[in-house]
Amino acid sequence: MKRTENLTENLLTQFDKELRAILMYDLKQFKANRGKFLGNNQGINQDKDLLVA
Repeated sequence: MKRTENLTENLLTQFDKELRAILMYDLKQFKANRGKFLGNNQGINQDKDLLVA
């Protein structure tokens, strides 16, 4: 049981780090685009990326 708790804690810690990195990147993009999350081209590319995934 203790091993499962440690694995779960490690996974959550890693997830938190990755989520924080994604959110910080998005915030930088948001600020760089003066309050706009996605421009027209970025939205089209994101749709293509989602179709591939």
